[in-house]
Amino acid sequence: MTKPLVSIVIPTLNRPQCLDFLLKTIQNNTAEAREVIIVDSNKNSIFPLEVLDETVRVIKLPWTTGPAKACQIGACNAVADYIVWLNDDCIADRVGWLTAMLKDMVETGAALGAFMWSEPGRKPRFNTAFGKIVANFGCVRRDVFAAVGGFDHETFPDYGFDDDFSLRVHAAGYKVIGVEKATLRHTNHCDARRCRQTERQNEAMENLLARWGGVGKP
Repeated sequence: MTKPLVSIVIPTLNRPQCLDFLLKTIQNNTAEAREVIIVDSNKNSIFPLEVLDETVRVIKLPWTTGPAKACQIGACNAVADYIVWLNDDCIADRVGWLTAMLKDMVETGAALGAFMWSEPGRKPRFNTAFGKIVANFGCVRRDVFAAVGGFDHETFPDYGFDDDFSLRVHAAGYKVIGVEKATLRHTNHCDARRCRQTERQNEAMENLLARWGGVGKP
């Protein structure tokens, strides 16, 4: 396979149906030369063969880890000049979303595309924190990712790592943009892991306030 234009990193753990659907929507709605890097925290997972073609790589971890560490591992293994990270329970069914993301980044010289998640019946909006556009999912130049040190997976193992990353890209002087045509739906899939969601989100918010509190609350 020739060098892809973009590497799409997807952390996953025990959600094969969500992942299967996401991969199919990526295949059906993106035309760019790409590689997809699945970082799986379940070493015993088996993925459907129909979604594992030459553009898909699977990194199986021998331990369970949070999405921030998984994204960091995937990004460090990426070969493309642009890195996209997505949750395994979002739906990439908007035709041209990746084209719009990369086009705006190239034309504006932006380092990061910060986007909106939308759910059925809800109006999509940009996610913001501390007065800045931040990313629930996004795209970053690989050199910028390296320059800011990637995701802080030690401080933000589950939640807030994408907010913190976006804010650090802002602070490093790079332009962060939001691309309205790069709107994907987030299903916010419910499973056993959600039982600790509020506790972990609160911890992440406390850490965000400790690091960025001088800018004000989101």
